[in-house]
Amino acid sequence: MTKGEIWIAQLPTLSGHEQEGVRPVMVLSDVIASLTLIIPRTSNIQALRFPHTLEIDPPKRNGLKNLSVALVLQK
Repeated sequence: MTKGEIWIAQLPTLSGHEQEGVRPVMVLSDVIASLTLIIPRTSNIQALRFPHTLEIDPPKRNGLKNLSVALVLQK
């Protein structure tokens, strides 16, 4: 697992409106530090209306096919 990679993760069900279930996530920390921070992503472009979101183009190397939104507010 290295910084910037896209992984598929099972996110737990929490209270509120957080992303849950099997989702693509972006890795923001190195595993060497024994702490990994992941940012959930969604293909719902309407999520860009919220603060602390980031539009991500689908680079060919990660296998994602659609434009997505990184939900930094849900880290």
